Amino acid sequence: IGRENGLPWRLPGDMKHFRELTSTVKDPQKRNAVLREEKHGNQFLRIEDLFSSDLMLYHILTEEFNKTHQSDFVQAFSSFDEALSQLSLNSNVGEIINIGGAALIKSSDLSKCKYVIMTRIAKTYECDVFLDPLPESFIALHVSQTMSDQNVAYDVVIYGNSTLINRSPELIPTALIAKLPIHQEMQYLNLI
Repeated sequence: IGRENGLPWRLPGDMKHFRELTSTVKDPQKRNAVLREEKHGNQFLRIEDLFSSDLMLYHILTEEFNKTHQSDFVQAFSSFDEALSQLSLNSNVGEIINIGGAALIKSSDLSKCKYVIMTRIAKTYECDVFLDPLPESFIALHVSQTMSDQNVAYDVVIYGNSTLINRSPELIPTALIAKLPIHQEMQYLNLI
């Protein structure tokens, strides 16, 4: 999923979808909390470039994060569990979204995760950071139509945690799914 502390690809359309998906809130009075692993101080300064501060709260996890950088939009937590427990109690938070890096994702308890949004890229890149496959409890809920940026084809897949969704079908992210036109093969499978 990465190379030299960054993404090995540049897909402007995918970044646009990323912004839209992470800023979607059910209740306009709330903001989503974005959890992001922070390894290098200079990456902190670029987080505002990724999001619209009027829509989002930023919560960055790291051992190296300098707490003097905290603000209304940036807070530091020492672990995923600490962030999840504190943010779950915050009535101003809509969704809690884990955008990585790899160490943060690997340290997360995916059994507590309702869904995973993953961009599948139809090109091989040299990487130095990899993720494990999703647990078997995650099933594909939606596959977007194939898009292309800079001659690179990709689609967006929303996987749902079947254990949680079977107990509470309202957890299916219908608003997010509606933002992504369905892949032709998924349309066919839905018909049959």
